[in-house]
Amino acid sequence: MKFSIYILLLCFLFGTSLSNSHAQTNSCEGKTTVFINPTNTEVPTPSINPATVIPSSAVTATDGYRKIWWVHGLGGNDGAWQRAAAATSNFVTLPTGMVFPPRQADSHLPNLSSFTSSIEPTAAKLIEDYLEVQSAVQEPEDHIKNIIIGHSQGGIISRWADYIYDKTEEQIGSSDRRFGGVVTFGSANGGAQIINNKDDLQQFLNESCEELSAGFISEVAVNLANQIETTINQSLILDLFINEDEIADQLLTVSNVSIGFFCNVLDDVLRGLVLEDLDTPLSEEYAVGTPQIDDQLNAYDSPTIPKVAFYGTEVPDEMIWRSFYYFTNNPNTADYFSAINDDRGVESADNNQLYYQAKTIAYTYMLDNSTFPDINYYIPCLGLEEFLMEELGVDELSIDYDNLICSINTNNTSYCNLINSWEKGFNWWRDANDRWKVIIGALEPVNGNVYDGCECAYPAGESGWTPFIPMDFEVADCTSDFPDRWCRTLYAQGQIGWTEKAADGVVLAESAIAMPGAQEVEMPGSSHMQMRNDDQLREKLLLLFEGEYGPFFKTGIQQ
Repeated sequence: MKFSIYILLLCFLFGTSLSNSHAQTNSCEGKTTVFINPTNTEVPTPSINPATVIPSSAVTATDGYRKIWWVHGLGGNDGAWQRAAAATSNFVTLPTGMVFPPRQADSHLPNLSSFTSSIEPTAAKLIEDYLEVQSAVQEPEDHIKNIIIGHSQGGIISRWADYIYDKTEEQIGSSDRRFGGVVTFGSANGGAQIINNKDDLQQFLNESCEELSAGFISEVAVNLANQIETTINQSLILDLFINEDEIADQLLTVSNVSIGFFCNVLDDVLRGLVLEDLDTPLSEEYAVGTPQIDDQLNAYDSPTIPKVAFYGTEVPDEMIWRSFYYFTNNPNTADYFSAINDDRGVESADNNQLYYQAKTIAYTYMLDNSTFPDINYYIPCLGLEEFLMEELGVDELSIDYDNLICSINTNNTSYCNLINSWEKGFNWWRDANDRWKVIIGALEPVNGNVYDGCECAYPAGESGWTPFIPMDFEVADCTSDFPDRWCRTLYAQGQIGWTEKAADGVVLAESAIAMPGAQEVEMPGSSHMQMRNDDQLREKLLLLFEGEYGPFFKTGIQQ
């Protein structure tokens, strides 16, 4: 899914690194910013063999073996399963100490990347161009021994191929099906919420641009204002006619407009690239609630076909960063079953979040120490480096303060603009994970009764009571435990909390297991793309081929 390219580009343009964390008060408008303290993570660097590209032709064992088709997912191609397929069917050089014997199986890697019209014709193409052609060398009675394994969208296509065979058999009494077992990895068998939420995803990407770039662009504007003011101060005539105190404010106003323009242009240019995979008729057919999912695939249970649904579960508080790491780093560039470095995504996010924090602290410090209009601009920076290292708990800093922060000499309004601009970026890093979980459905609002006010009636002599009158009472004060009033609490439906759901960073666990008749198997710590070449995959394939998930899948070891 190419939307991660957009985030990667923004992080490249507007990200850097620092380390550790802090808490700080924002001096602008009396606001207090509460900073989260992420856990520092040590990133393992395993010793692995150099990755090599395995061509499809090299992923074939001996004729007569069981055949396995490895079907790629959305935006993928025939290289998506290259490591797993090669290791399953060939003697390959594994990392030291790793065990994964090759099986008596021919592995095939279909390429369905050009088929995006809808699920049914894509599944029909899979059958016609790959399953029937590549199984033609087998005896007809051996067709039923074959296995189809699909990742993500590939699992949906594989299940639809099974659906075609079942419906054909119902209609004409025979189907000559070319596989007898279906395995899905991270497939949205119950529908993909991210497709339903494409508009929210687009909004998230656009806001990401504005929030990540605001600090950098504001900093450029204030630096430019400093240079203009220096020129004005050197000219007696210019100094008489130009109010230099307004220059920074005016340039910051222009910069804010420029941010919106820049991000709109970037949004227009990259929208097709970023969201093109989610905008195809094929992907739209497996959104949550579509008839293709609810009324067709999940309305039947093929009684003769054993099925296994593998699903990944990622760390909830780090889901976006672990998932995005292997969206932007092909897991197959790692050695066999060694895509285990998603901690680096978390570390990068922590460092960037801390960088934006540090800028926010630094400009707040400058504002608090720049109370005299004619003060030399280096004076506010006295003690800044020591202050930051103490606040962040680090021994060194990665920001060039003399050229960036300490060179800025501006007014309070501009300092506040800088503080708020960098704080926008910090808030993006802090909140991105939860925003992402809402988009994929892993974080859902919980609605219930919410306090909506209080109204009271009062004694009215012989006439009894007054009509109920709205009162500005807190909920605790809205009580009738008083002789002079009769009160009632008003409630309205509203959000009262959130519900977390397990997911692999893209597909919910509850969706991945929504395949009637399938055995459900968790892959803890495997994100959506990572699961195609991590150690969890190795472990689960070993068990699959040993018959742990049903005797049908037991596959002999090559000698």
